[in-house]
Amino acid sequence: MAGSPISPGVHKDGISYFDSLLGNGEQRPPMFWHSPISRPNSTGDRMSSAVIDGDWKLIHWFNDGLFELFNLKEDKAEQYNLAAKYPEKVKALKSSLDVG
Repeated sequence: MAGSPISPGVHKDGISYFDSLLGNGEQRPPMFWHSPISRPNSTGDRMSSAVIDGDWKLIHWFNDGLFELFNLKEDKAEQYNLAAKYPEKVKALKSSLDVG
Protein backbone atom coordinates (compact mmCIF):
# COMPACT_ATOMS: atom_id res chain seq x y z
CA MET A 1 0.00 0.00 0.00
CA ALA A 2 2.89 2.34 0.81
CA GLY A 3 4.81 1.15 -2.22
CA SER A 4 7.61 -0.34 -0.12
CA PRO A 5 9.20 -3.54 -1.32
CA ILE A 6 8.19 -6.73 0.47
CA SER A 7 11.00 -8.54 2.24
CA PRO A 8 9.98 -12.23 2.50
CA GLY A 9 12.56 -12.85 5.23
CA VAL A 10 10.95 -10.16 7.38
CA HIS A 11 7.27 -10.54 6.51
CA LYS A 12 6.62 -14.01 7.85
CA ASP A 13 3.12 -13.68 9.26
CA GLY A 14 0.00 -11.63 8.86
CA ILE A 15 -2.27 -10.94 5.96
CA SER A 16 -2.95 -7.91 3.81
CA TYR A 17 -6.05 -5.82 4.49
CA PHE A 18 -5.38 -3.72 1.41
CA ASP A 19 -8.50 -4.86 -0.51
CA SER A 20 -10.68 -4.30 2.56
CA LEU A 21 -9.33 -0.77 2.97
CA LEU A 22 -10.12 -0.04 -0.67
CA GLY A 23 -13.70 -1.22 -0.14
CA ASN A 24 -13.40 -4.11 -2.58
CA GLY A 25 -15.75 -6.29 -0.53
CA GLU A 26 -12.94 -8.37 0.92
CA GLN A 27 -13.92 -9.72 4.36
CA ARG A 28 -11.01 -9.81 6.76
CA PRO A 29 -10.67 -12.63 9.28
CA PRO A 30 -11.27 -11.85 12.96
CA MET A 31 -8.61 -9.81 14.74
CA PHE A 32 -7.67 -10.45 18.38
CA TRP A 33 -5.98 -8.45 21.15
CA HIS A 34 -4.89 -9.65 24.55
CA SER A 35 -3.65 -7.50 27.42
CA PRO A 36 -2.83 -9.95 30.22
CA ILE A 37 -1.21 -7.39 32.52
CA SER A 38 -2.80 -4.48 34.41
CA ARG A 39 -0.91 -1.19 34.28
CA PRO A 40 -3.42 1.21 35.86
CA ASN A 41 -0.79 3.65 37.09
CA SER A 42 1.19 3.96 33.88
CA THR A 43 -0.82 3.35 30.71
CA GLY A 44 -4.26 2.75 32.15
CA ASP A 45 -4.32 -0.74 30.64
CA ARG A 46 -6.43 -3.33 32.39
CA MET A 47 -6.46 -7.07 31.89
CA SER A 48 -8.63 -7.73 28.86
CA SER A 49 -9.10 -9.51 25.56
CA ALA A 50 -10.91 -8.24 22.50
CA VAL A 51 -12.00 -9.50 19.12
CA ILE A 52 -13.26 -7.69 16.03
CA ASP A 53 -15.23 -9.89 13.67
CA GLY A 54 -16.93 -8.12 10.81
CA ASP A 55 -18.86 -5.14 12.18
CA TRP A 56 -18.73 -6.39 15.77
CA LYS A 57 -16.20 -5.79 18.55
CA LEU A 58 -16.29 -7.59 21.89
CA ILE A 59 -14.09 -6.59 24.83
CA HIS A 60 -13.83 -8.82 27.91
CA TRP A 61 -12.55 -6.92 30.98
CA PHE A 62 -11.24 -9.71 33.21
CA ASN A 63 -11.07 -7.92 36.57
CA ASP A 64 -14.66 -6.70 36.32
CA GLY A 65 -16.10 -9.70 34.49
CA LEU A 66 -17.57 -7.08 32.15
CA PHE A 67 -18.28 -7.54 28.46
CA GLU A 68 -18.67 -4.65 26.06
CA LEU A 69 -20.14 -5.24 22.61
CA PHE A 70 -20.08 -2.62 19.89
CA ASN A 71 -21.39 -2.50 16.34
CA LEU A 72 -18.52 -0.64 14.68
CA LYS A 73 -20.49 0.07 11.51
CA GLU A 74 -23.19 1.91 13.47
CA ASP A 75 -21.08 3.17 16.39
CA LYS A 76 -17.53 3.99 15.30
CA ALA A 77 -16.81 5.83 18.58
CA GLU A 78 -17.83 2.79 20.68
CA GLN A 79 -20.33 4.80 22.72
CA TYR A 80 -23.10 2.21 23.09
CA ASN A 81 -22.47 -1.11 24.82
CA LEU A 82 -24.89 -3.58 23.21
CA ALA A 83 -23.93 -6.63 25.31
CA ALA A 84 -27.26 -6.77 27.19
CA LYS A 85 -29.24 -6.36 23.96
CA TYR A 86 -27.37 -9.09 22.01
CA PRO A 87 -26.38 -11.85 24.49
CA GLU A 88 -26.10 -14.48 21.74
CA LYS A 89 -23.58 -12.30 19.84
CA VAL A 90 -21.60 -11.90 23.08
CA LYS A 91 -21.63 -15.67 23.56
CA ALA A 92 -20.50 -16.36 19.99
CA LEU A 93 -17.67 -13.81 20.06
CA LYS A 94 -16.63 -14.87 23.57
CA SER A 95 -16.20 -18.44 22.35
CA SER A 96 -13.66 -17.20 19.80
CA LEU A 97 -11.69 -15.57 22.64
CA ASP A 98 -11.71 -18.69 24.82
CA VAL A 99 -8.66 -20.85 24.25
CA GLY A 100 -7.77 -24.16 25.84
